[in-house]
Amino acid sequence: LRDLDYSQTIIDSWLQSPILSCLQELELDALCHGHRCRYFEPLCPCNRPRGLLQKILASTFRFSSTLIVATISSCQILDGTVETLQFPQLKQLGLHHVQISEVSMTRLMASCPVIECVLLTDIWGPLSKISLRINSLSLKNIGFSSAFDKIIIENAPSLERLIQVGSKCSVAPHVLAISAPKLEIIGSLSDHYTQYGIGPTIIEVVQMQAFTMVAGNVKILAIHNFRLSLDMVICLIQSFACLEKLYIQTSNVPDGKNLWRHKHRDLIKHLNIRLKTIVLKKYRGVKSQASFATFFILNAKMLEFMVFEGRPYDDMRKFLAEQKKLLQLEKRASRGAQFHYTTTGCEHYFPHIKHVRDLSRADPFQCTC
Repeated sequence: LRDLDYSQTIIDSWLQSPILSCLQELELDALCHGHRCRYFEPLCPCNRPRGLLQKILASTFRFSSTLIVATISSCQILDGTVETLQFPQLKQLGLHHVQISEVSMTRLMASCPVIECVLLTDIWGPLSKISLRINSLSLKNIGFSSAFDKIIIENAPSLERLIQVGSKCSVAPHVLAISAPKLEIIGSLSDHYTQYGIGPTIIEVVQMQAFTMVAGNVKILAIHNFRLSLDMVICLIQSFACLEKLYIQTSNVPDGKNLWRHKHRDLIKHLNIRLKTIVLKKYRGVKSQASFATFFILNAKMLEFMVFEGRPYDDMRKFLAEQKKLLQLEKRASRGAQFHYTTTGCEHYFPHIKHVRDLSRADPFQCTC
């Protein structure tokens, strides 16, 4: 259901139709005259009656016993609506641009005993940001935006993916995973605002602090490095000891020098780099980026693939020849490693997550443009 500029009677007649009695998948997008409301009732600039949104949601939830996939956008979920709800079969839940209280958000999650995927973007409380506590035996994938104040994963024994979307925002939640033993995929961390806690580990990327303990079984990590920093990435791979695949997206701003031969000569002797795949997005081939890449080319003995994503050049042969020399590919530590330069016009921040089902893609950070 989209662009719900219809009378309450018409909407109710649709939702109460016996044809929908066993509805399994629902997408409800309550737009205001074809445009998303930035502010929720009673601040919404359109004159939609408050009772209409309440009635839409109350009618919609009559399907709660049969729904398997539900995506709800651009509306307000009231406390009274959530109190008695149960979603015994719901496996995928997406909420976008939704106003809901912290208490109701907790109740909503608790009412989904078999939930596997949750995508929560642009979520607000009645007065301010809300925090989210996760306690779920079945939850495998979480996607969230910067609208939350805190996300605390108290007990999620099946959780495999923790994915932050919309990473170009300037403020992000504090994320604490107290118990998530199967967590394997995290992203996208940013160097100027993200703070993650995994068990007793605090990953405070903004200050590039040393980490107190190795972070579990994480194998895939994506980061947005505002200024490409080898020091920060070295700290990360020391913390994520099982890391096999690393995505790095940098901004088009001047980088540091990323000199490492003298600075990290003692570290190199005992640093165990388990990375098999490295993807450098927005690669321009400047010296600081090449120095960054060369650190892994010359020291990552298990490296299998390194992908450089950047813009096309007028003389690609000349550019690639210069890069081959600059990167010292003939001296690579892993003799079987392959190196690829791919051209792309994609300017999106990864991950490319548009729907809750996207959280289950084999590689959630791969460009889908």
